[in-house]
Amino acid sequence: MKTTFIVIFSHFCICLSAQIVGTCAGIRGSVGYEDGSYLEATFNNPHGIAVSQTGTIYVCDRFNHIIRKISPLGEVSTLAGNPGLIGDADGQGSEALFYEPWGLCVDAQENVYVSDTRNNKIKKIDPEGNVITYAGTGNFGTTNGAFESATFGLPVGIESDGAGTIYVADHSTHIIRKLSPDGQVSTLAGIPYTNGDQDGPGNTATFNKPYGLTLDLQGNIIVADEWNHKIRRISPEGEVSTIAGTGETGGDNGAAETSTFHFPWDVTVDSLGNIFVVDGLNYVVRKISPEGEVSILAGTLGSAGSEDGTGTDARFSGAAGIAYSPLTRELFIADAFNNLVRKITDPGQGVFLANADNQQQFCPQQNNQIDAFPLVYDQFHFFLNDQLLQSGTQSYFDLSNIASGSHTLKVVANLDTFTVESDVFEFEVYEVVKPTIDTVGATTFFEGDSVILVASFGEEYFWSNGADTPTITVKESGSYAVEVIDQNDCPAVSDMVLVTVRAELNPIEIFAFGMTTFCEGASVLLSANYSENIQWLKDGWPIEEGNTPEYEVMNSGSYRVQFTDTDGTTIISDPVEINVLKSPKIDFRTDKKLAKPGEFIQFIAIADSTTSLEWDFGDGEQIIIENSPLYSYQEEGLYTVSLKGSYSNNCTSTETKAAYIEINRSANSEVLEDDVFVATAFTPNNDGINDELFVRGSDVAEMRIKIFNHQGILIFESDSKNIGWNGRYKNKPAPAGNYFYQLEYVNFLDKKKQIKGQITLLK
Repeated sequence: MKTTFIVIFSHFCICLSAQIVGTCAGIRGSVGYEDGSYLEATFNNPHGIAVSQTGTIYVCDRFNHIIRKISPLGEVSTLAGNPGLIGDADGQGSEALFYEPWGLCVDAQENVYVSDTRNNKIKKIDPEGNVITYAGTGNFGTTNGAFESATFGLPVGIESDGAGTIYVADHSTHIIRKLSPDGQVSTLAGIPYTNGDQDGPGNTATFNKPYGLTLDLQGNIIVADEWNHKIRRISPEGEVSTIAGTGETGGDNGAAETSTFHFPWDVTVDSLGNIFVVDGLNYVVRKISPEGEVSILAGTLGSAGSEDGTGTDARFSGAAGIAYSPLTRELFIADAFNNLVRKITDPGQGVFLANADNQQQFCPQQNNQIDAFPLVYDQFHFFLNDQLLQSGTQSYFDLSNIASGSHTLKVVANLDTFTVESDVFEFEVYEVVKPTIDTVGATTFFEGDSVILVASFGEEYFWSNGADTPTITVKESGSYAVEVIDQNDCPAVSDMVLVTVRAELNPIEIFAFGMTTFCEGASVLLSANYSENIQWLKDGWPIEEGNTPEYEVMNSGSYRVQFTDTDGTTIISDPVEINVLKSPKIDFRTDKKLAKPGEFIQFIAIADSTTSLEWDFGDGEQIIIENSPLYSYQEEGLYTVSLKGSYSNNCTSTETKAAYIEINRSANSEVLEDDVFVATAFTPNNDGINDELFVRGSDVAEMRIKIFNHQGILIFESDSKNIGWNGRYKNKPAPAGNYFYQLEYVNFLDKKKQIKGQITLLK
């Protein structure tokens, strides 16, 4: 994979001592959602940003409610989420839903952790785009404990330490949270719901809407303390101190303790320990050196804009996220109000060589490369072992045809008349030995025999027939080869070995007398064309007493028959697949079992996927084909009732209840209570469980339900059991809390009834 990052720069005179600001992705002046080339892609308030070790950029596209991905070649794609659709759902790719994700980070395995801010959750996305809820119930709060029961208060900044610990800035509760690898959430620093500006131990220190955070080279957490206008530090032990900022708003540079900021939104740290700050309403990127000196790295102080350029000639507007790429040694900015992803390059660092996977050992004949950074130069001249092998605009050196052994590589780069030379990059191309295949036995044999193939040394094995062991037993004709992965994870492929299996016996066959797909209780007779020395097999296992030419089958499975000749030669038939269709269970109930002659009884079927239902009420009258009939008996006595269901697979099920109904002139004719009810609570959070409020019960002929809020305002009504309230009012989610319902209905005996009550909407 080519890892060179494509970035567009405006044409301007380059001062090699100034930072160069360019547009990495997005269209200046355009807001929207469009994947594709960095020249064509559009964003809607890009917010959080992170860069992986391979140079891939991940972006929280906040108002599109999705996570975007920018490849090292500048291709923009959607990693997860459905553009423009708000929700809270796990799943793969576009099946997942977010609600204004503000922050994210990426670990060494390319797992992305997202602060799903408005959902008050932390989500995890694997490299294939599968999204799960990592921590948080979705409720607003500061509850610590197990991931699945913890709560968050608008999480924003998020960072991984590489060892499995995640740190989160809880913006609206003014605290910094810690998510440990053992599945526990705790408060590292800050007092829940208490804003302030107090340094000291974590449990007494205070923050005021902490926004972005990162880790420095010593494992300290660096926090952009937004409303305190400060940059804070939290030691691994939880001790809080101030790095820079007086707490007053301003844009003063100089010594850290006298500098001022104006709503700093995010921070990152480079490999030298410099801290970089996107100073939100100052519209600049600030730098805090390890010596404590604050300066403007890029942007025009106090002036918003979208212009690319050098140093303070460039402009930003609402730069909300910043990330440092250890691969390219560049800064990437989520320029929210401009709907752009920007990039800051320091040409003063010269030119250097790097590999996207941080490797210095390579396998031969693979698509590996070494890249030159930064990409501000016009020409790149690569010297392998002090010999010039490549010149031109291409900024990477291909290693796929380099001989095994140790090598050195350097690059000389030109920009107009300026020339700069990199340090020497030392690397090794492994020597790979071609694997061989030894055989145990002849490679030509009769059917029923076999040959063993043995691969030479390796760590992993991939045979052409799909096997993954060093040794395989071959019973079929064909050409066999093996790919071996050696101790250096390098692959190599052997020559082919030809195996020939000779057919000497007549094929053994199975004949089915009857259908091979049938309903439970039926069977099919299988017959073999051999009469002796046979063995019937089901799913590959011998069938006890299955040694006759014919075998009656009543169960699903894959059936074969095997013949063994007197010399031990074995042949086996092709499989016959038997599919026994299961008949779903059927049941029924009534609203009463005791009634007077002529009194109606409601019969209710309990069956799924039936194509027709046939009722036999046991009184000698006609069969009724109906789902839930009303029926009356004219004579006293005990009646046996049967219900027969037919299914689309042509199978049937019958349920019979003997002496089920009693007809008695002295029977109590009072109707039993209806089974109508309305749940007392529901959770419309799109998790597929209790998401809508329905009227439930089988005794509803007609109905109308109305839902009122605590002010008595009608917010929902329905006259169908199949249309329930989804927790929305005027196309927006209704607030959590108590609501009131009024249900009027007519049961199957034509009696009007009314129910009132209270329901609770939970989030």
